[in-house]
Amino acid sequence: MGKTDGPTVYESNNYGHKTKKVSSYYYVTTDKQKYFFLIDDYPIDTDHPDNVGLYLLLIVKAEDRLKIYDGDQKILYDGDKEIPRAGIYIPLGCW
Repeated sequence: MGKTDGPTVYESNNYGHKTKKVSSYYYVTTDKQKYFFLIDDYPIDTDHPDNVGLYLLLIVKAEDRLKIYDGDQKILYDGDKEIPRAGIYIPLGCW
């Protein structure tokens, strides 16, 4: 398993309403294929406590990784609007 960059951390504190989201990605190579794993974790979400913990594990073939950000593909974005995804998500068009 390889990681090419550190996590991205988003934090907000709006009058005591605290949210912290940590996004990271990894490349995993098997003997047959290389995969891209996107992981979103919420260590803090005071307004939505059910979000706390591992929120999203998204898996695609490595060569399809840019498709997940393409608003026309409607995987993580619909146009420029973010689509909330929770749980394990494996987009159909990326296999």
